[in-house]
Amino acid sequence: MNDTERNENELFPTEEHEEHTAEDVTGVPPSPPSPYELPPTEPENNGAELVDGKTGLSSFAIILIILLMLLAVLGFCAYFVISDAIAAAKLHDTGGNGISASSTISEANPSGITVSLNIQDKPRLDDVYYEDDGVRMTPQGVAKYVGPSIVSVIVYVKGNTLTPAGQGSGIVLSSDGYVATNAHVVKNAHKLKIILHDGTEHEARIVGFDEKSDIGVIKVDGVTDFVAADLGDASQLELGEPVVAIGSPDGLSGSVTQGIVSGLERNITIQGRLEHSYIQTDAAINPGNSGGALVNMFGQVVGITSSKYANVYYEGMGFAIPFTEAGPIIEDIISKGYVSGRPKIGIRFAGISEVTARMNDVVSGIYIGSIEEDCDIANTELAEGDIITEINGMKVFDAAGVQAALKDSVPGDSCTAKVYRKSITGEVTWFDITFTLAEDTTAVPVAPAE
Repeated sequence: MNDTERNENELFPTEEHEEHTAEDVTGVPPSPPSPYELPPTEPENNGAELVDGKTGLSSFAIILIILLMLLAVLGFCAYFVISDAIAAAKLHDTGGNGISASSTISEANPSGITVSLNIQDKPRLDDVYYEDDGVRMTPQGVAKYVGPSIVSVIVYVKGNTLTPAGQGSGIVLSSDGYVATNAHVVKNAHKLKIILHDGTEHEARIVGFDEKSDIGVIKVDGVTDFVAADLGDASQLELGEPVVAIGSPDGLSGSVTQGIVSGLERNITIQGRLEHSYIQTDAAINPGNSGGALVNMFGQVVGITSSKYANVYYEGMGFAIPFTEAGPIIEDIISKGYVSGRPKIGIRFAGISEVTARMNDVVSGIYIGSIEEDCDIANTELAEGDIITEINGMKVFDAAGVQAALKDSVPGDSCTAKVYRKSITGEVTWFDITFTLAEDTTAVPVAPAE
């Protein structure tokens, strides 16, 4: 079961919390020296009283000085409180990503899904869990703050709901029980169970999943007290920035590993299909981490951990789906059961590189393996065995090229392609086709298991 088998490959800013405050003033400044200790003054003493031949300050002057000093101390403290708050606000700014805040998520009210889904008023941790700036957390702080929002996902298959068939991880999205995970963790599940950080177990159901993005959503019904994660904007990540991965590798719930951001916008292909633009990290991500969290040092989940190269020659190469990309997909899965606005041609194909083309005396492009009959492209001259060399005027020879050619397209748009055909006798024919793009509804909505 993909990642749910333990030897398989793997691959919203939030409400701001009370920021660092200056220490409380526990005392008042020492009183000024006794007036009897002051040296004699000239006859004009500027308001000081003459006591036993020595000048001293009046009671009014002493009180005034003390009050002024107290005001200065209080002003000093207030300055740092405000400064820290402003700095924290800047550090937690997640930028605009078209996703708004919400208190709950509802399948009947999709406008509630956001990149900052945190509903909980979480208390500030003890100072020991923060770096010197009072805003960034230590790894211990991240683990303590985010840990309650990461769950283990236990998978059972039809015919055997006593023994788990596999497991992964999940991220709590809302207090009413929505959890994000990977599609490959849950797609073959008949029943699901999640285990919270404190060991509490709940039965869950699949809301839906999208294999192309490897994102799935599950739900625990009848709860209102789940601790939702703070979600952040992955577009603000920088190379070398420290991050923490939290998940359940090999069933070891709440495991925490630390690393850095090793790469951004990594377009990689795993198991023969084009994946998202990934965050690369050297934080250890292993089978079972799938669906878990990649967290920045502000305690914000910036990615859904999804896979790792399974090769003895590669180490420290983990990947996570950025939440800025995952957010809209999660919203669509919950509200529609599929990812809306995603166009498709309606073909299955294999890429042919220049070298492969020369070896087979053909041209490079995408080799047509099958055509979906319910798509408009089936009404054109295109046939199985043909090779498409250009789409919308762009040369294509792999899945990444096709995606780039359709980058600005939406379902219903007209699309053109240049086609190469070589007959059994070696006769070559070139022709152009025009067709309408269909909507890709391959994400799977799932009814509750009986």
